[in-house]
This record gives sequence, C-alpha cells and structure tokens, in this order.
Amino acid sequence: MDRDAIERAKEHFGQVLERQMARVEGLKSAADVVDWSTKDKIIIGVIGGDGIGPAITETARQVLERLLSDAVKSGRVEFRNIEGTGRGSASSGCTCRARTF
Repeated sequence: MDRDAIERAKEHFGQVLERQMARVEGLKSAADVVDWSTKDKIIIGVIGGDGIGPAITETARQVLERLLSDAVKSGRVEFRNIEGTGRGSASSGCTCRARTF
C-alpha cells in the first residue's frame, strides 16, 4: 500500500470539499435563492447526455426518486425527461438552450 498516495488523495479531497463548502455558502447568500418549501410542485428535468451520461443520470435519478419518494407519491415532486444531450451538441441536434438549465 502506498501511504504517500493515500495522504495525497486525502489532501486533494480535503481541498475539493473546502471549495465546495465555500461555493455552497455563496449560493446561500445569493439574492435569488428559491425557498423550495414554499412551492406547491417541483418539476425536476432530467437529461442523460451522451456517452456514459445516460447510465450515470439514470442511477442518480433512482437515488433522487428514493430520497424524494414521499414527495413523488404525493405529486409534489415530478421528474420529466428532457430529450437531447445537453448544451447543443452538433452530433445530437439538440436544440436545448442554456436557459433550459
């Protein structure tokens, strides 16, 4: 076992977590934060992408559906598929615009 590699990975992961926590704090202080608890219905758009994206997206969707199962059953949360690969890939012909996301 390469202990140095493990320590480097731990250090790197710590830096990633610090950046993400700072990003979350910035999002919390944004003026246009949506209070989702006040919304009657939340629609989550799901777009698979291409390559390995669809497999990853489907697994993530399954996790979200399980975590939000009560809200999905009650109709408060709905998942909708968005066709295409995302940001206007020339190979897909997707016409999705940035505002869609």
